[in-house]
Amino acid sequence: MQTKKVDELALNSLFDYIEKKGLRKTIERETVLKTIYQMDDKVSIEDILKKHQELFPQTHICRSTVYNSVSILLDANVIYEIKDKNCTVYCKAYGNSDTVELICNHCRMTKLIPLDYISTQIYSLGIPDFKIETFRLQLHGICAKCALEK
Repeated sequence: MQTKKVDELALNSLFDYIEKKGLRKTIERETVLKTIYQMDDKVSIEDILKKHQELFPQTHICRSTVYNSVSILLDANVIYEIKDKNCTVYCKAYGNSDTVELICNHCRMTKLIPLDYISTQIYSLGIPDFKIETFRLQLHGICAKCALEK
């Protein structure tokens, strides 16, 4: 899926959510979402703040605005949260479906990869009263860098 199309889908979904909930459509919420969708697989609040300043220098935001915006983006299902014992990161919900998250148990590095070859099997699971729309799996292990250091 093209990045522009994914960004537009996420933005439209956010606007629909905001309208349904009777919230204000603010430039900060919109630019935080656009910032996340311009970045790689996963981002922290710090990453969002830094990249936002690069992309939208005319729109100043503070840390609390990012936290509040991220909370709304989570509720709108346009991003999702990954927590581990050391940190919380956020990922795009559009364009990141059907992925596996690889997590190194030593350095806590995470990486998202597509899992096209098992998508068909997962979608064809016969779970009564449930239709699978997207999936994300987590696999824990040791990355190549940590394996070399051992």
